[in-house]
Amino acid sequence: MTAARPPTVGLGRRSRRAGLLREPLLFIVVTMAGGLAAAFAHHWRIGMSIVAAAMLLAAASRLLLPARTAGLLVVRARALDVAVLGVLGAAVGILALVVPVR
Repeated sequence: MTAARPPTVGLGRRSRRAGLLREPLLFIVVTMAGGLAAAFAHHWRIGMSIVAAAMLLAAASRLLLPARTAGLLVVRARALDVAVLGVLGAAVGILALVVPVR
């Protein structure tokens, strides 16, 4: 005889959603890759603006998500992670706006 298995009704959808929320880094990396692709396609201002937005989104995600959900965005203390990502995102965004076009 085989042992009875516990019911798993509804767990598939819940675990799938939890898996997407567990890895916000994937969305940020894909967004950055899109920005870099735009920059390499001779639209550097738009591309770098997208990269800056992705960095600022990473900072906001690190600030708002708990450490368990933030996944690989957790590197150091929350304040340090948010400060570094925010400063880098703002710097890239400002540079994308002020560098003159030839």
